[in-house]
Parts: sequence; C-alpha cells; structure tokens
Amino acid sequence: MLIPLNGWSEADKEGEPLFDPLTDEFFIEVLEHLLPSEVPLKKVNRHISDPKFIRQAVDWLDELIRSLS
Repeated sequence: MLIPLNGWSEADKEGEPLFDPLTDEFFIEVLEHLLPSEVPLKKVNRHISDPKFIRQAVDWLDELIRSLS
C-alpha cells in the first residue's frame, strides 16, 4: 500500500474544503495499526494527484510484481 501523505483526493488539497492534515494523520495511524504486517506499506510525501506520486506508485507496483516471479 502506498500512502500519499499530502492528501487522498482533489477535495482535500491545501485550500480545498476537506483539507484537514490532522484527520489525514489520524487515518494513516489507524490504517497502519489495522493493516496486516505482511502488507507492504510505503509513505510518500506527495498528494495522490501529483504526477510524481503516480510515477512512484507505478514503479513500486512494477517492482512488487517482478519480485513475485
């Protein structure tokens, strides 16, 4: 699982109505606690819509798929 630390949707970007970093931080803490330890987890200091986040997601998925073969 790749976690975008700077927001999960267009509505929670800085300046948008759902921008709430404290709630995002709490959500991430709970998610980390509830995820099984065998689920790979990586935090990225980007917004989910950031092209650099998307590139990292694609690269990481490719890496995970290759490690299975």
